[in-house]
Amino acid sequence: MIYVSNETKQSFKEALPVFEEACTKFYAGELPANKYKGTSGRFGSYGERGAKTSMLRLRFTGGTIAGSHLAFLADAIDRYYISMVHFTTGSALQLHHLDRDTVLSLYQECLDRDIICAGAGSDNPRNITASPLRGVAKDEYFDVSPYVDAAATFAISRIPHLHLPRKWKTAFSGGFENEAHATLKDLGFVAREDGTFDVYSGGGFGPVGSRLGIKVAEAIDPADILYYMEGFSHLYEDYGDHEKRSVARSRHIVARLGEDEYKKLFNQYVDKAKEGDFAFTPQNVSVKKTGPVGPAPTHPRITAQKQDGLYYVSYHPVAGRPDVKLFRDLCAYLAGVEAAEIRLNTDETAYIVNLTADEAQKVAAMTDGDSAVTNLEKSVCCAGAAVCQQGTRDSFGLLTTLIAYFKERGLDANALPPLHISGCPSTCTINRTASLGLRGSAKKTEKGFEAAFLVYAGGSAALHHEKMVDDVGEITEKNIPAFVEALVKALEGQDFDTWYEKHADDFKVLVDSFE
Repeated sequence: MIYVSNETKQSFKEALPVFEEACTKFYAGELPANKYKGTSGRFGSYGERGAKTSMLRLRFTGGTIAGSHLAFLADAIDRYYISMVHFTTGSALQLHHLDRDTVLSLYQECLDRDIICAGAGSDNPRNITASPLRGVAKDEYFDVSPYVDAAATFAISRIPHLHLPRKWKTAFSGGFENEAHATLKDLGFVAREDGTFDVYSGGGFGPVGSRLGIKVAEAIDPADILYYMEGFSHLYEDYGDHEKRSVARSRHIVARLGEDEYKKLFNQYVDKAKEGDFAFTPQNVSVKKTGPVGPAPTHPRITAQKQDGLYYVSYHPVAGRPDVKLFRDLCAYLAGVEAAEIRLNTDETAYIVNLTADEAQKVAAMTDGDSAVTNLEKSVCCAGAAVCQQGTRDSFGLLTTLIAYFKERGLDANALPPLHISGCPSTCTINRTASLGLRGSAKKTEKGFEAAFLVYAGGSAALHHEKMVDDVGEITEKNIPAFVEALVKALEGQDFDTWYEKHADDFKVLVDSFE
């Protein structure tokens, strides 16, 4: 569990009048949304497109929502009449369509309960992502939870003091998967079978210079992670471009210096950090709860944990947007279940962990009508231009259109892998490492520029098999349903990844055949 010092909380409270002033001007129409975000982003809030409403981003370390925070969310959804909730690709939780009084009150209430919104946007250490099944998966090398919590405690404490050129993303992997994208971030820690971490840095995706992270250190003592956090923070401050935001992220430092020089510099900064005292003692977070021995549940979304008699339930609302009443009821129920936690993953799946068989069956039944079944429904999708000020295309609208299109025509929605759909070049769903990805754009046609999406294929974010791809082509938005239908027919029942290995050229021809 993270610890937020009174000093850090006080610094956030002292900055609140700045947020209040900007918020008041925004809702009064005196401050445009694009100017407002320069202030509001530091507090985890952004104005929404086409309306005088805002969203508030709640950072939950490693996506973990537990205990009193579950009860608080259930209560807040009721008291503030929350109409939209979104599980983000940063393992955070966004509450949408908020008026001025609500966003300011919620920000303060969250802070009072150690739910931090500060730094969830703008040029700050962002919410730390981590293996969603850490501590419960049978095949993890070791439980990275104590190190995730320590890193988050450190990062949050540094928010008031850092002067970063852009945002800083950190992730942890349990060593058997890359769900948190530890090898693709500004800083990532990957567990090894020998109980140590490999460290990656300089990765990230966006409109310019996307790249995979590079390994900068091997087999480090897990108790040393804060030295790496501290060292990176100063490297980023010193070498990040504070003048040109388009090339300010750590990946651009790697591009300027070269991988060998970046690695050398990174470790020099870590050595400098080791002159200070950032040692910590990992806290035991093992689950003491047990469940009765008996037949395992047969529900397809229920899986046994490594703890005897305990299970987890996967729950993927379409596009990470749960039914609000259902989510409220789920939080209220779990608040009364011993050791229960919601773990938000980067693919917008929620895992509800530490449940007995009876509890797991109840959670599965509660979420049955709201959880994705097909691969298409499990697609990863950003909020899109209907809500997000940055968005250029309505990614959510496209996904819901595709789902309806498949149902109307009786097409096999499992023929494709889950799509990764982003509405703009920010690529929050990292389309370039997806099996099949789409990214909002504008295509020049005979009729002028039309709404379109770039198409990506053949990428991978799998640990030690990472692959970043360029776009294959561009298709106008109106033609994407027909394109996807044609692709399904071309597969002839084959798995897309298997088919694409032998038919990349055919795929290119297919893409080019659609405007």
